Amino acid sequence: MQLSALALVLSAAVVHATWNLLAKRAAAGAAFVWLYAVTASVLWAPLTIPTLLSSWSQLGTGSWVFLVGSGVIHTGYFLILQRGYASADLSLVYPIVRGSGPLLSTLAAVAISVVLGVLFGVRLLREGGAALRLTAACLTVCGVVLLTMRGW
Repeated sequence: MQLSALALVLSAAVVHATWNLLAKRAAAGAAFVWLYAVTASVLWAPLTIPTLLSSWSQLGTGSWVFLVGSGVIHTGYFLILQRGYASADLSLVYPIVRGSGPLLSTLAAVAISVVLGVLFGVRLLREGGAALRLTAACLTVCGVVLLTMRGW
């Protein structure tokens, strides 16, 4: 591995851990989430605006639905994370919230696939190895549960 790649990975880990520690210590809740979102928007604007302007004509309705939906989901995630940090330890909240992502995305993918199959006859999840993927998601959730159990 190149030294620069290792430095980037370690820097990202430090920034991520620092953000979560600050989120835990900030008692501001939604105000902290808003401040974080504004700061991130300002920092990413120099890269995001030119990219958005250059691809504006290629963005259809579906793209905008996913862009807005992603923003709504992330806002909800950060608000839930803040609420969890206000009521419990970082070492308990963080693994639960991070580990719930694979569970929720798997459940959403299966639910959407079933609904589309029933309503429109569309098979969305035609990939092989579905049992292996579901097993992996279940093991991830079990790992999160084991991590958060006291006395182990």
